[in-house]
Amino acid sequence: MKKYLILAIATAAAIGGIRLLPGLLTDPAVQVELIRVRQEEYAEHFSVSGTVESPTSRELIPDFPFVPGEVLVEEGDYVEYGQLIAVVGAEKTAKAIVSVAKEYADFLPEGFITPEVEDAIAQFGSERLSEQDELPLELRAPMSGVLTSVNLQEGQLYLPTAPAAAVSSVSSLRLRLSVPEEQVGSLMLGQEFTFTVPAVKDGLFSARITRISPNAVQQLNGMNYQTVVEVVARIDDDFGVLRPGYSVQASLAAGEEETLSLLPYEAVLRDEDGSDYVYVVQDGAAVKRVVETGRQLSTAVEITEGLGRYEAVVWDAAALPGECAVRLAGEGEE
Repeated sequence: MKKYLILAIATAAAIGGIRLLPGLLTDPAVQVELIRVRQEEYAEHFSVSGTVESPTSRELIPDFPFVPGEVLVEEGDYVEYGQLIAVVGAEKTAKAIVSVAKEYADFLPEGFITPEVEDAIAQFGSERLSEQDELPLELRAPMSGVLTSVNLQEGQLYLPTAPAAAVSSVSSLRLRLSVPEEQVGSLMLGQEFTFTVPAVKDGLFSARITRISPNAVQQLNGMNYQTVVEVVARIDDDFGVLRPGYSVQASLAAGEEETLSLLPYEAVLRDEDGSDYVYVVQDGAAVKRVVETGRQLSTAVEITEGLGRYEAVVWDAAALPGECAVRLAGEGEE
């Protein structure tokens, strides 16, 4: 009797196990994670190039030719007003002037430079030269700031056809940008934007537009000319690392910001007919919902129609076999 009882219990357990087996082997509900649309401010941007400049600068242009005996500064150095920049080499200057006169003698009227004149100039030593008021023996900085150019080389004749040096103030820097004519209409005075500088690794700076030129100019861009408008902007904070002459790359907004409703690309699929859709969870099931999409950003796509702001959709839509029963991640677990 006991033997038959054990057999009956074992048979009943086996039958029950068979009935429960499908549920043990497979869960009909697919585990999913849900996500809602996020609201984000967005505006189209375009990039332009430009340079850092100083609104205050002075050029040093001596009105006499000379040969620097010593150049005491380099481009990029900071100088104080009146600081010594270069010392004139008096004897070298006299010899250089004679040499230039001889070089161009063929282009001058006959007898313009006589041997006697050449000898007199050649013997015009540093002592006599230093007595001449019109030829100072020192060049000094015209203002305090950064030397943005130095066109002097020791031992080489300087001719007053270009600035010997230029000094720019670093107390207040600004940007000068070249904006394509088709983009100028979207800019406004006071508009804030960000820019980067190759000379400052990982540096991000901000500025505000203070002037938009009323005129357009032709600018060489590669092999072609491009019509651009110059835009000036005040730098909010240079953190003491920017210098006049640095090149910049600025990102400007092409119009006003607007609020977008965004979903990650993982949540949006596309049918063979080209329509976009998501899976909305209703009563424990994933239901297909066709939506209209708009702008495509780097990590998300805009949803313009078909989905309410607070509706939740399946995050990894591609993992679903189609419309099916679903359960939330963590649901039913102990």
